Amino acid sequence: NGPGGLFGLVHTHLTCAIPNTSYYEYFPGGSRDELGREIGLLNPPVPRDGKVTPPNRPGWGAVWDWQYFNSVRVAEF
Repeated sequence: NGPGGLFGLVHTHLTCAIPNTSYYEYFPGGSRDELGREIGLLNPPVPRDGKVTPPNRPGWGAVWDWQYFNSVRVAEF
């Protein structure tokens, strides 16, 4: 279950790093497609032309919606 949330990016990296992996589970239009966006992730992995590519950014490559985080903040300590 690769797509959705940060674990989608983690699974994308792992899938590309393991030489004997032949598939990446993806359900177009499924609820997990929106899971990343629901928690403020702007770049959940989406296969293109039958291939998935990890982001070329530091760490897992996540791009976060800081405006969203600020809008749902309850308190700041």
